[in-house]
Amino acid sequence: MTESGMDFSVTSVPPDGQRWFCELDGRLHSRPRQGSFNPQSPLLATLTAYCENLDAPSDKAHDHWRAPMDHQPGGLFLSAPTSTAKAAVAAFYHHGWVAALEVLSKQNRLLDRVLRSLAPKHQVGGHRPLMAAHPTDKELAVAFREDVVRVVGWAKGQAHDFKSKFRVLCLGWRPYAHHLVAGCAAGLLVWSAKQENKQYSDLPMSTGKHCLLPSPNSCPVAAVAWQPKGDYLVAAAGNELYLVRPETEHWWLLPRGAAAHLLLWSPCGRRLLAASSGASFHLWNAATWTAERWTVARGSLVAAAFSPDGRLMLFGDEAGLYCLPTDGQAFLVEQTRVTALAWDGTVLAAIHHGSAAVHVYSTRTDPQLNIRPYFVIDGKEGEIASSINFFPGAKGASLLVILWSSGRVQSFPFTTQEAFSKANSRRF
Repeated sequence: MTESGMDFSVTSVPPDGQRWFCELDGRLHSRPRQGSFNPQSPLLATLTAYCENLDAPSDKAHDHWRAPMDHQPGGLFLSAPTSTAKAAVAAFYHHGWVAALEVLSKQNRLLDRVLRSLAPKHQVGGHRPLMAAHPTDKELAVAFREDVVRVVGWAKGQAHDFKSKFRVLCLGWRPYAHHLVAGCAAGLLVWSAKQENKQYSDLPMSTGKHCLLPSPNSCPVAAVAWQPKGDYLVAAAGNELYLVRPETEHWWLLPRGAAAHLLLWSPCGRRLLAASSGASFHLWNAATWTAERWTVARGSLVAAAFSPDGRLMLFGDEAGLYCLPTDGQAFLVEQTRVTALAWDGTVLAAIHHGSAAVHVYSTRTDPQLNIRPYFVIDGKEGEIASSINFFPGAKGASLLVILWSSGRVQSFPFTTQEAFSKANSRRF
C-alpha cells in the first residue's frame, strides 16, 4: 500500500488464450490472441470492426508498418536496402557528415559510443518512436522513420506521408487546426495536413507542403507544445525556451528558460511543464510567465500527465510515480518507474520500465486522488509498447492509442452503449 492508500497488487486477467480489446459499459471484453473473432452482439461486432480499421489505416501504409524493425523502444526505423558504405555516402550527401557517421556507427561499436558521448542530452527524442494524437480531431501522426512522418486521418480513412531532409525530434498538433509541427536540427517544420482554414490562412504553405521556421542560432528543437487554444506554441531550442507564432515566424525568448526534453500544457492552459534532462523541472504560470522550480528524487522527470481540470499532475522519475497538486506538495504514489503516462481523468495508462505491456488503472480525483490497477494490454509476440495517447471521444467515451515497437498502432476504446450508438463510428 502507498501512503495515499492505493493498492497496485491486483489486475483483471483475461481468459486463457484471450486478450482485452475494449471496455463497454464498464465491462472489459476479450478476443482470441490468434485466429478469427466472432463477437456475441452486433454492437461488439461494430466496435471490433472500428478498432481493426484504426489498427490498419490504409493498404498504402502496409509495407511501411511491417518493414523489418528492431523490437526495442528506440528501434522504430526502416532497414536500409543498400550497403553501409552507400548508405553513408547518401546520408552525407543529404544530411551532412554527422548523419554519415551515424550510419557507419551502426557497424562500429567504438564509433557508436563516441557519437553517443558527444550527443547533446536534450536530443533524447531523436532515436525513439514518436506519436502525436490531435487534441481536437481524429488525426494521428507517427514518425516511423527519422525523416518521414505518417499522418492518419481516421475521420476519412486517409493516410499520407510527410518527408523532410531533417531528422524529426518531436511532434505536436495545433488544436482546432490541421497543422503539424515537427522539431528538427534546424528549427521547426510546419506541415498542413489539410487545406488551410480561414483562421490560420497566413502560413506560407499548402496541402502536402511544409515550411521551415529556423530557430535562433540554428539550435535543434527537442520539444514542442501547442497552447491549448492553438494561438502559439512553446519550443525548447538549445538551452532556451521560446514562444513561437508560425504566422509571423517570430521567436520570443522566454526569460530564465532552460533546456527541456519534455513540454506539457495543463488542459486549462494556465500551467506549462518544462522538464530538463537534469534533476529539476519547472512549472510555468502562463499568465505571468514566472516559474516554480522543483527537483525530482532520482534521475530526471521522464513522463507526466495532467488531470483534465489541471488541478493535479502525475509525474515519474527513476524512483517512483508522484502526484503534484496545484496548491500542495508533491507526494509519492507508488515506487515504480514509468516511461510514459496518458490520463483522461478516469483512466490512467502507463508504460513501466522493463515491461512490454501497457498497464491501465482506474482513477478518481474527488475528494482525493485514488488509483487502482485495472488491467494490462499486451501486444503481439515480440512487441513492446513505445508510446501512448488518449483521443477525446464522444461524451462519456475516450480512445487509448498505443504505438508498438513493430510500428503497429492499436486503439482501445472506453465507451458506453449509449455513447457509441449515438456517435457515428467514424466520429467516435
